[in-house]
Amino acid sequence: MKNNSAQKMVQGATILTLTGIVAKVLSAVYKIPFQNLVGNVGFYVYQQVYPIYGIGMTIALSGLPVFISHLVAQNDDQQLNRRLISDLQWILTGLVLIIFIGLQLGDRTIAGWMGDWQLAPVIRAVSWMFLFTPFLATGRGYFQGTGNMYPTAYSQVVEQVVRVTVILSVAVWAAKDHIDPYIMGRNAMLSAPIAAAFATLIILLARNKLGSWPDNPPSNNGPRVAGLLKQTLLEGGTVCLVAAVMVLLQLVDSFSVIKGLVGQGFSLNAAQNIKGAYDRGQTLVQFGLVLGTAATTSSLPLLTRFYQQTYQLSFARGAKTLAHVSIFLAVAVSAGMAALMPQINLVLFASHDQDFVLAVYGMSVIFATALLVQNSILQSVGSFYPLMVGVLTGIAVKMVLTKPMVLGMGVLGASVSTILSLVVMVLIANWLGRRWLRFVFNFEKLGRLIVISLIMMLTVNGIANVLTIYLGTGRLMAIGILLITVPIGVVEFLGLSYRARLLTNREWLTIPFMKKILKRMGKRNATR
Repeated sequence: MKNNSAQKMVQGATILTLTGIVAKVLSAVYKIPFQNLVGNVGFYVYQQVYPIYGIGMTIALSGLPVFISHLVAQNDDQQLNRRLISDLQWILTGLVLIIFIGLQLGDRTIAGWMGDWQLAPVIRAVSWMFLFTPFLATGRGYFQGTGNMYPTAYSQVVEQVVRVTVILSVAVWAAKDHIDPYIMGRNAMLSAPIAAAFATLIILLARNKLGSWPDNPPSNNGPRVAGLLKQTLLEGGTVCLVAAVMVLLQLVDSFSVIKGLVGQGFSLNAAQNIKGAYDRGQTLVQFGLVLGTAATTSSLPLLTRFYQQTYQLSFARGAKTLAHVSIFLAVAVSAGMAALMPQINLVLFASHDQDFVLAVYGMSVIFATALLVQNSILQSVGSFYPLMVGVLTGIAVKMVLTKPMVLGMGVLGASVSTILSLVVMVLIANWLGRRWLRFVFNFEKLGRLIVISLIMMLTVNGIANVLTIYLGTGRLMAIGILLITVPIGVVEFLGLSYRARLLTNREWLTIPFMKKILKRMGKRNATR
């Protein structure tokens, strides 16, 4: 029975990982043609309000469902779980109504805080998606907690496909008919509630197959509901904070960067163009976080099960593997992006605007991934305090530093403040959660990883610069340079990392396609 349960959990984690990758790639890829169609100002309008959508999506997809699945997985009593889900639905309905009403009535105030009152209709448009959150969060959490990942997986992919389709359709219409950027932004943000409605339909279909569903009135046990509310706010809130950490940092940028640039002397239009170019970094970071986010989200149920069943060796091994592989990949992606940012920026966005700023911003992938790893490990053992303190402190640091740093350094200050805030989060969580994290991170190997990354960066950047001299600086030439330098960088990075023994044989084989790559590299002993 235990083997079947573990096998089912692994299969479910694999499904969620694969669909998570597909959905996150879709969520990042569409921004490239979108920005090309609507330009920097249109992209600015969309990205200013995007963090509000991102928070709602996190609550409904990767925040509360993970927390709820953790609660459901702890109980084998189906009746108790259904009562739990029913109570959570009513609790979340009350909370999201407060958010919805606040966004509807406070739209002009929020837009004013962002330095651009014309954003008010865009804010109202995105607020409608929150009304779907209670059902999506509880439905996905219930199915994930019982080991059935398919409803979450299907609803996740359908939601992103519908949303991306609507957004790109709006962008094409706006570009063709020269629609005002703010009207375009409002219509693009309406994609969020439309997509949420389709995702809800998927959950409804899955619910009907059960034959029964926890749709009863809330429990009459007042103290029990009050305790569940407190647990939802503290533990569920922590999960959402960590899952939405990059979105929350972007939200701080929405309130700070434009005001800082205007205070530095730029006109509002010029500040919008600069912010629109800076917002490209969020798309690039999303790409970098795809593997790490999917892996950490899907690993939580398995780590939790190992811990609860006192499989301490399996838990420690799984935690180490998760940390080592995730950080390894994050550093590789960040270093590669930094080295080739001029070519990446030109290929994706048709300009060299803010190359250096975007390269710096890309380094946040490393620290955001480390935070996600810490979250997965600490949450699996039921420890929420370190993450709550770390994330809140880091956000406070970001709020205090961003505007002064933008005034002093331009938009580069926003990138630097993001990285500093993430570093604060990771250090505080690591200190407060050292009981569980002290055996996970190997700082000696991390030093070797940094050296190897610098060698790779110098190599591919040097080759790219030489090729640029001979081939030219056009967009087509940049594609050719990337096609040449990326494989060189990957081979060099993997080869040096293998010789430096940065990962164990078991860890190497957890990386997709790595077994075949190692065979081709002649490292057959890694497959033993």
